[in-house]
Amino acid sequence: MEPSAAAIAALAPTGTLRAAINLSNFLLVTGRGADGNPEGVSPDMARELARRLGVGIELVRFKTPGALADAVAEGVWDIGNIGAEPARAEHIAFTAAYCEIEASYIVPAGSPIQSVEEVDQPGKRVACAARSAYGLWLERNLHQAELVQVSGLDDSFDLFVEQKLDALAGLLPRLITDVERLPGARILPGRFTAVQQAIGTPKDRDPDTLYLGGLAARGCGKPEEAEALLSEVHGGAPDFKLSQVKLELAEVLLRRGEAAQAASLLAQYLEKRRSSVRARVLLAQAKERLGDPGVAKQLKAEAWKAYVGLPRYLRSEERLWAWRAKPERPLMYAALGLVVGVASVLARL
Repeated sequence: MEPSAAAIAALAPTGTLRAAINLSNFLLVTGRGADGNPEGVSPDMARELARRLGVGIELVRFKTPGALADAVAEGVWDIGNIGAEPARAEHIAFTAAYCEIEASYIVPAGSPIQSVEEVDQPGKRVACAARSAYGLWLERNLHQAELVQVSGLDDSFDLFVEQKLDALAGLLPRLITDVERLPGARILPGRFTAVQQAIGTPKDRDPDTLYLGGLAARGCGKPEEAEALLSEVHGGAPDFKLSQVKLELAEVLLRRGEAAQAASLLAQYLEKRRSSVRARVLLAQAKERLGDPGVAKQLKAEAWKAYVGLPRYLRSEERLWAWRAKPERPLMYAALGLVVGVASVLARL
């Protein structure tokens, strides 16, 4: 499927896809090419996305995932390949994960700790790379052990060894390498979490651009793109354009067969825009699909009543929806208007 102009504008507003790459993820960034640019799964995915969008690519490099996540506020990247994590999700919208990496602990030789659950005890100290996805998870979930964080994977390993801490937290592939450097040390079985590697986009992108992109995608017959763009606007600014985004998103959802979600949004919209004929007709259609014809009939009657109560200069925008609420009435008025108009012309002859 060819990307729409709206999708290209939303993902690469400068005409070049600026892709943020976390260089510390040695699994997804495996080296550098002859030109010095990163190579591996992460940069390859960014290049492929740019190719499909038909735009150029710029790889924006970051030494740590924390630095990458912080830079979202600076507007220096369009997509970021990084672990999806609730703290980051406050400012970054993530795709579904394309890769899952388990996280566990190394414990030193002679440690009595036998499971990941036993690490969280009073007096235990855990070394961890600061601002990593698994480190953010530990910040929320370690309640008794002390989390000692330093910048970078190598520094967390050195801290663990030099200060003789009780455990070293990390991604399993890196721990497998590190444990070989520590005679008698072992990796605890199981995992305490799994990092969901995904592609993120800034949540605070211009809502006007996203909104117009959503409307354009809907008009081009691309409901999935429309839903994604309008959902992003609604998620960040549910009252955008006096809640108009709720109405537009509801119509997209209704077309896609998601009547219950559409009905919920329409009900919220009507709380603020009670005179909307279109919203009542769409809600009636949703209720019909949900098996509630009685309520649908009542909503259509209310829609017609709202239309009649509108000032004349506003009726043109709602006329089509009024026809859907009560088809015979607008046609009758149109026919009557035509007769009156013809009579007026004939009277002047």
